[in-house]
Amino acid sequence: MKIRALIFILLISIGYHANAQTLSEPMETAVEICKNLSNAIRTSSTAALKAENNRLKTADIIEFNALRLESGEEINLNGHFLFDEVFIDSLIQNRKIIEFASIYAKKRSTRSSSGVNGRILLTTKGIKAGKSTVWKTVNRGYAEYAIIAEPEGLFTMTIRDKEGKTLYVETHNNKKGDTIRKAKMDLPTGKMTILFIEITNHGKKDASFAILSN
Repeated sequence: MKIRALIFILLISIGYHANAQTLSEPMETAVEICKNLSNAIRTSSTAALKAENNRLKTADIIEFNALRLESGEEINLNGHFLFDEVFIDSLIQNRKIIEFASIYAKKRSTRSSSGVNGRILLTTKGIKAGKSTVWKTVNRGYAEYAIIAEPEGLFTMTIRDKEGKTLYVETHNNKKGDTIRKAKMDLPTGKMTILFIEITNHGKKDASFAILSN
């Protein structure tokens, strides 16, 4: 009986650490900023929104352009929070700007970046309630990914290679979803590896999320 209990505790511990991964300092900083921005919207704190947006502006973050829709559907971002400094500046001045988020998202994808070295990639995506969508991207060496939901968003993330091998899968709240997901993996360094990132919205509402990569 004691052995079974020990095994059960060990399995819980393994599952917890698989989803409580600590990423590199730049990635953890970006995750924290996005988390705080989402919390500021949830609590309607203009002061917190301003403070975190200033951090977003000075962080070494650029647009995540190397992300292509593979299957499923992306929602129109109008009415949803956009993790973008220009959008947030406008939102602080006029909350109705959220109804035009898709315009800001399009502008973000084409404007020049404020990142110095481009260590962290960031973009905003959205999925319908109860649906899954897959995006294709590439990376090599030590790879990191994270998603941070807008208020009320609950997501899971699965990452596979082109052969279908699962490189990351949730073991914590994998049925209910969660507000933050983080993954890290070691890929071949000599060539780019094609990755497929599947995100599932477990919430009752359509929701947007920030997706980050190194």
